Amino acid sequence: MRRDTSRPLGIAARRYYRSSYHPGPWFESWLDLWEGDLLLPGYGWLFPVPEGRVNVGAGLLNTFRGFRDVSAQRLFDAFAAMLPPHWEIDEDHADGPVRSGPLPMGLNRTPLAWPGLLLVGDAAGAVNPCNGEGIAYAIETGELAAELVHEALVKDRPGVAMLYPQVLRERYAPYFAIGRGFARLIGRPEVMGTATRYLLPNERVMRFALRVLGNLSDGPDGDRQDRLFHVLQRVGAALRP
Repeated sequence: MRRDTSRPLGIAARRYYRSSYHPGPWFESWLDLWEGDLLLPGYGWLFPVPEGRVNVGAGLLNTFRGFRDVSAQRLFDAFAAMLPPHWEIDEDHADGPVRSGPLPMGLNRTPLAWPGLLLVGDAAGAVNPCNGEGIAYAIETGELAAELVHEALVKDRPGVAMLYPQVLRERYAPYFAIGRGFARLIGRPEVMGTATRYLLPNERVMRFALRVLGNLSDGPDGDRQDRLFHVLQRVGAALRP
């Protein structure tokens, strides 16, 4: 198995806490991580999980300048230190150790299929380059693989499973092309600085950004923003390598 080095790779660290702070149903994110007066490359997140816990994490992409000089642990420590003390994101409220690992993105693993083997989820590099989301894509790629394996075994069509890479490209390549472009842009400090200063406070822009970054759309049958998103994906499909 090989990694396509032209496609983004992320690293991230996360930890669970039993905190009295509860962000409600929202996923909170930070695009600027500070270590004292030093702005680090990367991003942070916090969201609720069952049993009164919160998931806190930080990560960065290899498109960020300084990627090789900053560890996921350092990013995590800096982010946790930024959070308000009354949120109780500290050692006394930690529920387990800090875990870290790579985030292979944009279908950057090849080959995706081999006789007797189909790669799904992180193994296939099926992580969203826009936001590091991998759970939904792991479920979807697993479902696609299972359908093809069923077709191959139950209906005695063994060759159909080798269509799997084509099926994944048709499903994800247009959107992941947008994601690769986004990953390159946010790796540039001047772009991130302008975006955080002028775009984050704009509610209309951020509502559209949420759809794009989360890959949430009703397609060409949706509203104006969905249709714009659909056009962007068509452009991505035309430009992807």
